[in-house]
Parts: sequence; C-alpha cells; structure tokens
Amino acid sequence: GEKCGHWVTALQVMGDLTEMMNLGAAPSEGYFQTAMDACHQGNQWELAVDYLWSMSKVELSPSANSYNAAMRACNKAGQWEMCLALMQAMQEREVLPDKYTFGPAISSCACFEGEAWKHALDLLDQMTAGSLTPTILHFHRAIAACAAYGQWE
Repeated sequence: GEKCGHWVTALQVMGDLTEMMNLGAAPSEGYFQTAMDACHQGNQWELAVDYLWSMSKVELSPSANSYNAAMRACNKAGQWEMCLALMQAMQEREVLPDKYTFGPAISSCACFEGEAWKHALDLLDQMTAGSLTPTILHFHRAIAACAAYGQWE
C-alpha cells in the first residue's frame, strides 16, 4: 500500500543527518523522533535504537518521548530485552518515564518465551511506585504477558 513506502522516505531524509551536521546544522529532537517512528513503521528496531543513541552526537539529551519512540519500534519487533534495557538507560540518565513509556515495555514482555511475564508485573509496580496510575491498557498488556505463559495465579 501507499503507507508502506513512507517509512523508507522518512529514513532517506534521516540519511541527510550527517550532511546536516557537517554543515553545522543541528537537527532537533523531533527530527530524531520522526525517524524513530519511521523505524517503528518499517520494523527497523535496531536503527531506531541507533538514532536514539546518535542524539548525543549533536548534544541532545533524549527525553521520555524519544525513548518511547525507540521502545515502540523494539516492542513491534518483539525485542523485550531491549525495551527493558532502554528503561534502565532512562533511569541511569535520570529521564523520568511517563505512562507512554510503560505501554510498549509491558507489551514486549508477551513476546518472549520464559519468564518475561514477571517483568510485566514488575513494570506495573514501577508505575505505581513512580506515582503513575496504570490504565486499563497497561493491565490488559500485563495480563496478556501472563496469559502467554499460562501464569494465572
């Protein structure tokens, strides 16, 4: 369909990043977020994470929104460990997660065999410990993670 090629176009625009930096123009955080959203659409999680880390090259500190964009791409690709690693990086860099941070992280826990469901429950606990109120969607995602592994107790 028509939308399928849009992420490719967005990434081609992002390819101009090096040229922009060479000319002394610093892209905004929104520029990177748009590229990471394109990576999400194109199932390019590794590239989304690369863009997140590239922000420091232009002296930008990623906000929760930037981490969220990278996490959505990782979640879509079933990369639950990377979602959790990005959450850890947020803590290390003192970036406060918001309610949108937890959605992809909890969802990603349903994508992996083993005990990832425990991480989904831990994430719900982290939300409430951080004064965020989980929504029905957060609970639904955590239940889905538990159900994927038959954890009903």
